[in-house]
Amino acid sequence: MLHTTRLSQNYKKAVPNFSARPTVPALIDSTTGGVVNDSSRDIMFELGGSWQAYFDKKVPDVYPDDLKSEIDAMNTRIITDITSVPGKISDVDSQAEYEMLFNQYFDRLERLDERLADKRFLMGDHITLSDFWLVVSLIRFDVVFYSKSKLNKKRLDDFPNLWRYAKECYQIPAFKQNTDFTAIKQHFFQVSDEPVTSIDRVIPGGPDLSTWAD
Repeated sequence: MLHTTRLSQNYKKAVPNFSARPTVPALIDSTTGGVVNDSSRDIMFELGGSWQAYFDKKVPDVYPDDLKSEIDAMNTRIITDITSVPGKISDVDSQAEYEMLFNQYFDRLERLDERLADKRFLMGDHITLSDFWLVVSLIRFDVVFYSKSKLNKKRLDDFPNLWRYAKECYQIPAFKQNTDFTAIKQHFFQVSDEPVTSIDRVIPGGPDLSTWAD
């Protein structure tokens, strides 16, 4: 429908001289093929809060009024301490800065693992926007950031509650049908279609992804 093969082409349909790295998610105009919004937070809040009239009646309210403040606070913690850390690590220029981000990342994972000891999802029995943020970050941690960003204190399956939670969320069709582990690794390691000429762009063979289906 979009007549493109790479996301960068959709960015260039909106900004012809676009030369930065394309990022996901990206909201694309199906008429022009151009990217109109690539802010994860804006897209998530817009779809979760303003498009409820288009939801199937069986779909839970992922941004309920009585939990909005708690969801907002949780989202901020996840984005600050987990989602944004790999990108910040790639720009560090000192051991101390790396260690600060490393500890920040795993301290938050430990706290979330404790939180999920008696909860199915972050806010209780029903999935919310906070779970969308966390699950995507956990998938990328296990597949990419453990090795690429040197976030290697523990693997995801070393956190019993987070691992149970991540696998359960992955079985939800909205997550499973939109998770392509190979594409994720290609995006972060190969970056472009240019020939691979260095080890940093070689796609790693692991981890064993069959464990997500156990």
